[in-house]
Amino acid sequence: MRLVAIGYSTVEAIPLYHVSSGGSSLRLVVAGGEDLGIDCDWAEVCSIARASMGEGVEVSPARVAGYASRWRVDVVMLDGVEPLRRVEGGSLEQIAGKTLLGARSQDPLEADTSLVSFMLVDHVEPLGGRVPTHRLVMGIERLKRAGVHVEVATYLEEPRYEEIIPLAEAVGGYPLHVYIRDPRRGLPSFIERLSRRVPYAYIHAGPHSRLDTTLLGARSQDPLEADTSLVSFMLVDHVEPLGGRVPTHRLVMGIERLKRAGVHVEVATYLEEPRYEEIIPLAEAVGGYPLHVYIRDPRRGLPSFIERLSRRVPYAYIHAGPHSRLDTTCPRCRAILATRSEGALQRTILKGPVCPRCGARVPVLGRVYESTPSRLYVVSRG
Repeated sequence: MRLVAIGYSTVEAIPLYHVSSGGSSLRLVVAGGEDLGIDCDWAEVCSIARASMGEGVEVSPARVAGYASRWRVDVVMLDGVEPLRRVEGGSLEQIAGKTLLGARSQDPLEADTSLVSFMLVDHVEPLGGRVPTHRLVMGIERLKRAGVHVEVATYLEEPRYEEIIPLAEAVGGYPLHVYIRDPRRGLPSFIERLSRRVPYAYIHAGPHSRLDTTLLGARSQDPLEADTSLVSFMLVDHVEPLGGRVPTHRLVMGIERLKRAGVHVEVATYLEEPRYEEIIPLAEAVGGYPLHVYIRDPRRGLPSFIERLSRRVPYAYIHAGPHSRLDTTCPRCRAILATRSEGALQRTILKGPVCPRCGARVPVLGRVYESTPSRLYVVSRG
């Protein structure tokens, strides 16, 4: 097989969240990829597609299998533009017999799935790609019928739910990764609507955000008497946990005043540890507005903290290191099954494809680690 690049990363960084969670991957960018017709500078699929158009060098399957064995990887990922079309089946047999083998595809309707256990499907039509959504949907249905584990990634300029309704319906109980370049408008409602249809929806909007704005807003630590006549939004800091002089009850009154004035409010609080009791009055005041919780030391009790907070605040965002809304929640009992940062698994209570709390089926494949091994943080972007 001709390869442009060989990489080693966490499985989560591919991204695959339900395949060998917390494990490692050997990523093979297969040469000879065709032009997808996309041109973007913010989504990894674009850089992978460009790289796969190179000539590459010949690498024997035995050598690849040797890398996988020596590096003790959990999965081997064929990356690029339709890599399965460019690798002979005999070459794959030597790899598939020793580890989980999967591939990336932008048009899985005719992909050879005889040797792969999983597939990452890219929805590139929003980026200008030539594969229409209806064809991609047929390909996803084909993979599911063939018993191939599927994870789908779509790439949106803004969080417009209408663009991905057919995709969300096709994904069903499998994971859907949504990359959003500009999440400023409508992200909370987008997440709410998507979550009703897709139980394993993962939103990737952090490092791809554009923070420029034409709206005028302000930050305040004491909004009770702030002049709101010219602002459209306000970020309110709850600094009492840091030793600030503005007490929580006064901040709550200020938040209520902003809401009555029609000002969009987002609140940020700063905790040493995830102690829910400290922010109950704040959570009640925020209501349907976003609450950002920054936690210095999230090691103890973070999953239960998130679970309790989510019951009261629909738009609660946890900032605990590089922490995003990437947790896996059981669709039946709402238990948090896995917590993640971008590209890495922090903790999971899963031991296999069943929720340990209620017994609901969870689509996972391969070995499930308790967390990403520390050695992977050194050699990958996880």
